[in-house]
Amino acid sequence: VVVCAFTPELHSAAIEVASKLRESGGAIDLVLESKKPKWVLKHAARLAAEYAVIVAPDEWGQGNVRIKNMGEGEQVDVPVTELAEWAGTNL
Repeated sequence: VVVCAFTPELHSAAIEVASKLRESGGAIDLVLESKKPKWVLKHAARLAAEYAVIVAPDEWGQGNVRIKNMGEGEQVDVPVTELAEWAGTNL
């Protein structure tokens, strides 16, 4: 799983998300460099990551993160409070 923040202001949020996923037993690559989303998704593909977790301002403001299934290309918004449950089912 690759976790990234869209803006430097969301780095602490991305660290929080990565920690929650790690606690659920996931192998996490946390990207904190200022990279464009396209780069992050290509990075996830190069790593053969199953998922990319994107911490973006609009979603985070609603208490969610966006999760992209790299194999299927589908994206879903998952509440931060349900990340452990999502990880238990998908990782």
